Amino acid sequence: MNNEQKKRYRDTMFIAQRFLTSIGRGSNRARFLESLEASELPAILPALSDTLAVHIREAAERHFASGEPKVIVPVGRADDQKISVLILSQERKHGFWSLSMNDLHKHARMGDIVETLDPDKLWDIEELNGTLLPDLV
Repeated sequence: MNNEQKKRYRDTMFIAQRFLTSIGRGSNRARFLESLEASELPAILPALSDTLAVHIREAAERHFASGEPKVIVPVGRADDQKISVLILSQERKHGFWSLSMNDLHKHARMGDIVETLDPDKLWDIEELNGTLLPDLV
């Protein structure tokens, strides 16, 4: 693994850790799980803004095939140094922005998807809305 790959790996793991820290405080975890209609935390696939969506889709499909109903994708947004949290599911939910991962161009990046859906949507959990990141790739 070269130095750039190591930095990307560290940045990706940092995003996962910041996300887990944000929902691990007080009643945040319970409220987050309730908003997902889940009893336990689904699989987490952290991503950088420039991560190809096709890579996330392939990883999510493996989790869906093993029985996971949802996958959480915290995306580190390098432009404003925040985390946007996307929920991937095989079912459509009314009242939520939704996008079929199968319809995406193979070169689409996760930052593009966040921008397309709604980068300014706020969660009920304040810590998820203000999670700042250090300089990422």
